[in-house]
Amino acid sequence: MLNRILSRQKPVSFAVEPIVGLNAGNKVLPALGEILCRPNPAAMTQEDWRHMYKYITNIVSLAQETHPSIEMFTINLDTNQIIDDKIFPHILNLPQNKVIIEWTEAHASQTDVLAAAKRLRSLQKSGFQIALDDFGCGEDGLGRMCHIEPMYVKLAGSIMVSSVNSPRVWKIIKVMVNYMHRQGIKVIAEKISIEKDIRLANYLNADYGQGYFWPSQSVSTVKLTKP
Repeated sequence: MLNRILSRQKPVSFAVEPIVGLNAGNKVLPALGEILCRPNPAAMTQEDWRHMYKYITNIVSLAQETHPSIEMFTINLDTNQIIDDKIFPHILNLPQNKVIIEWTEAHASQTDVLAAAKRLRSLQKSGFQIALDDFGCGEDGLGRMCHIEPMYVKLAGSIMVSSVNSPRVWKIIKVMVNYMHRQGIKVIAEKISIEKDIRLANYLNADYGQGYFWPSQSVSTVKLTKP
């Protein structure tokens, strides 16, 4: 359990998963990467996340040092983390020109979703870019899309997997992707693991791909000591 790891002040490892430009044509796309916590996120309590985010600035700095070719890094935050008053102040200290805040799906009330969206809009006004994760997945993917104007949208991996052998679903997704492009949104296709997935992502006009096809790279370990 990560709470035991934190309480013993042992290192916690992080990795950067590349987000690779596809179908760029003549467009120049910034090189992106997602910072991932290596211990199982599902095993983390809210208190664990609060402790980890105290060190998020250090983690981003280390990612920049070890991956200088990546221009911007995405940081995952779900609704409950965004509205947490012990986490949000640490997000405000992140470098706006290096970090994209990625709003992930979570079980949350409509009141909390609206509160999170309000905070994200304030981050946008201060210069942060916002990405919407898990679009088309779970109970609140579309709902979150209605409350913010993201710069990036990630097509949920479950959509990509379920649509592999369904041309009808391809057409529906492609309509959504084209609409997002008209709104100035860049689209990232997740769960890319084989060449066939890349061909599908290109057909859907996705701007980026992310998945096991491009191995993640270890950032290093970060010792999360108690303040």
